[in-house]
Amino acid sequence: MKGYIQSKNIVLTEPLPEQFRDGDEVEIAIVKPEPLPDDRDRVTLDEELAIAAAIVDELELGWDEECQQAAITDWEA
Repeated sequence: MKGYIQSKNIVLTEPLPEQFRDGDEVEIAIVKPEPLPDDRDRVTLDEELAIAAAIVDELELGWDEECQQAAITDWEA
């Protein structure tokens, strides 16, 4: 369940499940969630693809022109 702390009390942001009744004894674990990354820290898909393409080129893992032309020719057939 999620909630927030207000004046040293826990305020739930969703209702308790039906099986809980007044007076029930429960155990509570409190965990402070990690903050979401700032939008400025996010890399777009286009940027990720550009980085990956640069790595492939740098490591010479891509197709040479001859292989690429053969694949295009096979695909067109």
